[in-house]
Amino acid sequence: MEVQRLIIQIYLRNYLMIKELLQKRFTAKHWNKEPVPADKLNYILECLYLTPSKNGKYNWKVYVLGDTTESKLIK
Repeated sequence: MEVQRLIIQIYLRNYLMIKELLQKRFTAKHWNKEPVPADKLNYILECLYLTPSKNGKYNWKVYVLGDTTESKLIK
C-alpha cells in the first residue's frame, strides 16, 4: 500500500511539472541569426527522440537548418 501511495505521489508530481511546462510554452515566430550551440541542439534532438508517440508512430519531421543555400531558402 505504501509503494502504491509513493507511485501516485511521483505520478502527480510529474504530471504537474509537465502541465507547468506546457503552460509556459511559446511559439517562436522569428528566426534568430545566432546559431544554436551544438550541445543545445543535440540535447533538443535527444529529448525529441525520447518523446512518446501514439502507437509508436512518429508522424512529424524535424529539419535542422544551417548556413547552406537550401537552408536559407527554407528560412
